[in-house]
Amino acid sequence: MGIGWHMIQPSTLSPITFSGFCKHFPSSTKAEADIGNRQKFNVWLDYTTNSVLKQASFHQQIDWSMTEEFFKYNLHDRPTSHKLTKFRAWQRKMVNNLLPTMDILYRRYPTLFKDKRTCWTCDQHEETNDSLWLCSVNLEILCPHIVQFIQDLKTDIRQTCDYGDSLLEQELNNNSIFKFFLQLRGNLPLPTTNSIFYLTARQIITHDFSYIFREKYKHKKTLHNKILSKFYELTQLIKRIIWKPRNDTFKKWKVAQWITKHSYKQYRRKTKKTRSHTDHPQQHKNEEPTTRYHFSNVYRNTDFQFYQIAFFRSL
Repeated sequence: MGIGWHMIQPSTLSPITFSGFCKHFPSSTKAEADIGNRQKFNVWLDYTTNSVLKQASFHQQIDWSMTEEFFKYNLHDRPTSHKLTKFRAWQRKMVNNLLPTMDILYRRYPTLFKDKRTCWTCDQHEETNDSLWLCSVNLEILCPHIVQFIQDLKTDIRQTCDYGDSLLEQELNNNSIFKFFLQLRGNLPLPTTNSIFYLTARQIITHDFSYIFREKYKHKKTLHNKILSKFYELTQLIKRIIWKPRNDTFKKWKVAQWITKHSYKQYRRKTKKTRSHTDHPQQHKNEEPTTRYHFSNVYRNTDFQFYQIAFFRSL
């Protein structure tokens, strides 16, 4: 039987193909699982919504091993709970860039949201999953909270670390995640989708974040727990300051417009009745979905694919 792998340099992000069987090799099952995992991972990165993650992975900015641990992180230490379920759903939406922002809602329900598609904070641009975390007004509101988080983080590390922390303040001040918030206003350009802060907002642990804690703790378990707990605090802070007020404003607007869950159901029912089964041209997988049918299928497939490939340790 044919045996062999066709391995491409990891930095190219090209697919890895397996040319035969390797059952008689030790740990061959694990080797095949790793190859399959990499193939599924590359398929997931090829989704249009994950193009930024693909580029960041190419530049080796993402700490995939810690990101995997974060997607198994359970703050409440219980196997199941309502809070954990909501947290997992939030992580899944964030990493796949599928929060129900106004651009997505408009694609699904164009008549319901035709008069409101702009940012709920500044009303200056269309609200998307990207613009939500990069809006200049949102960043300005977030700034003092990030500064306070950095101060608390500095205090916590100094109180708990096993080794010296003489360079800690310099490391935090120069960290790509925090630099924008620590500089005087106007000294640095606004973060973009290429920034480390944007990856952080999407629940991705970067090397810039994990580096803060490296060489400061004696035990690996302590180090990992510290990285995970502080990253959880940071991402929940960003969510609480940016997403929660936005969502509260959106809910009040829906009440004023008499838009309820029943409105969504009624719209879908009406659309289903008037839509012919032959009205859906075949779309390329990388094209933006423009109908509820295509969007809902992309949404389901992305979630499914993510849970299939969310094993980053072998990458």
